[in-house]
Amino acid sequence: MIKRLSKFNGYYVAIVLAIVFSWWGLLDTKASDYVSSSLVQALSAFGLAKLFNATVSVLQSIQISVFVSSVTIGELLDPFNDMIEDFSDVMKIAVSSLIFQSILLKIISTVYFKAFVTLSGLLFGYLYWVRSRFTEVAYKIFVTAVGAKFLLVLVVLLSALVDASFLNDEKTQTMDKIQVHSKDMNEVTTGLGVAADLKQSLDKDK
Repeated sequence: MIKRLSKFNGYYVAIVLAIVFSWWGLLDTKASDYVSSSLVQALSAFGLAKLFNATVSVLQSIQISVFVSSVTIGELLDPFNDMIEDFSDVMKIAVSSLIFQSILLKIISTVYFKAFVTLSGLLFGYLYWVRSRFTEVAYKIFVTAVGAKFLLVLVVLLSALVDASFLNDEKTQTMDKIQVHSKDMNEVTTGLGVAADLKQSLDKDK
């Protein structure tokens, strides 16, 4: 009897804690803030990668004369362009993943989902108390709802912890380098464009 009461108490304490934490919005907010900031960074990196790619595409149409032969600048930048395209593909996947996580976090943070967790927990507790044959079904529904609620938040928060502890400085330095290189590439493109226009003008005068 004592053992059964202890088992009862364990189940009901777990149900109450799960319901209380499902309505506590602090963890949801932290996870959503991290995903939002990561999405902004990923979109910025993706945009810069596309800008690099467009700049190289412009440079591929410009030729410079070296002694008696001409060299297409784009040929010199092909390896760099391939690297940027690979980086762009990675960032595209990252952006898609973050958008998907953001949608899921919004769903599990709604009042409707919290009410679903609460009702499924209360239903499981009642059916377990009366020893109904539907107890196992109610248990699976409740565990699935709680798992969906907390596992996603936990994974996101762990990612945020790893990011803040080990990757944040590297990400900041990488973004700074990308921005500097982007500015340099724009200056080169502008300079080469002016030079090409000047050369065309001189050729016409001849």
